[in-house]
Amino acid sequence: MTGISGVGLKKYASCLDGYWCKEGNSVGNPTFGTGEKCKIGNYCDAGAGFPRQCDPGMACDLVGMKKADMKPCTIGYYCLGGTITPTPINISSDKGAICPAGYYCPVSTSSPIPCPQGKYNAFTQKGALTDCLVCPPTKYCEGAAVKDPLSCQDGFFCDGSDTSPRPENKQCPKGFSCVAGLKVKCPPGQY
Repeated sequence: MTGISGVGLKKYASCLDGYWCKEGNSVGNPTFGTGEKCKIGNYCDAGAGFPRQCDPGMACDLVGMKKADMKPCTIGYYCLGGTITPTPINISSDKGAICPAGYYCPVSTSSPIPCPQGKYNAFTQKGALTDCLVCPPTKYCEGAAVKDPLSCQDGFFCDGSDTSPRPENKQCPKGFSCVAGLKVKCPPGQY
């Protein structure tokens, strides 16, 4: 058996893809005690001295996987390192989850991406920036990752893409009434 020093690990030429081997192992597919088949959430390339956690944005959903077998995290989901399914639900057990409202998750996402300021996303499991909608008239979207736009303050009007309850230069003009962000012309004789 030939040992090769690597960065923080020893590789053993006899250990096959999908397995990791302890020092002293002499077979390519070891049994418990001298190494073993790589577990779900990990991968083992040939010569591995220990299992490697599946890369962020990827999933290792089978026993005995090698790095080339990793699967991309599905659109609308995010996968932390060591994820056990490309469609994770429970962050504790699956090491990933469904993309939350206010964010979007393209394929191979390792962390949800927040919708930018002035936009919102009210739904979970979205996968593209285009799923982040422009804040609607009468509402404002302050900051990033907004899931529920809020009504603008009385005395101001919001006409879309606003980021404050009191948008600058949008005080209600004379001859109009502005309630909850909606600007309505006053009837004749009223102001």
